[in-house]
Amino acid sequence: MQTGVKPMSYTIADIATEFEIRPGQVFTVLNDLGLDHDGASFEGDNDTLEMVKESCLEHMESKVITLKPNCTPRDIANALGVPQAEIQKSLISKFKIMKAIANPLTEEEAGRIVTSYGFELTLAEGPTQQAHQDVGPEVHQQAVAAQREQRIGRPPHRRGERDAVEQQVADEQQHRRSRGDDEREGG
Repeated sequence: MQTGVKPMSYTIADIATEFEIRPGQVFTVLNDLGLDHDGASFEGDNDTLEMVKESCLEHMESKVITLKPNCTPRDIANALGVPQAEIQKSLISKFKIMKAIANPLTEEEAGRIVTSYGFELTLAEGPTQQAHQDVGPEVHQQAVAAQREQRIGRPPHRRGERDAVEQQVADEQQHRRSRGDDEREGG
């Protein structure tokens, strides 16, 4: 790990706007990469940002939104990039659910709301960036694979496509790391 490099804070909404995707799709990318976020921003260096942007490109057509368990209507509104009042109105009129904007929803309730906007819900309690650094890439990849299995309503044929893309990204990252090691040894 490099020393002296301060992580910068990046805004999830800005990345979502840049790629014309929903913030929840950026949440999915961050979770798949094992990066912590607070729903509004995440921290990382330039390489991390580049990796997130590459993954966002690959997820542009994805309809998966990742949220933490016990999410609230506010969390769903933020993830979908819609006004909170719209989610609240939908809860009451469409789903007959009386919950305040900050009250946790059940997994089923959250899934119904997200599905009504044309997305699939993934509940995440994925590994943290620090855990990834501490346990190594193999354990991290196993954790990401286990988290992937929690997808709600995801067709099985899409899993294989995603696995192939994730493996390609992992291979590219490994190649970059080894190329960087070779350059350091030679120079």
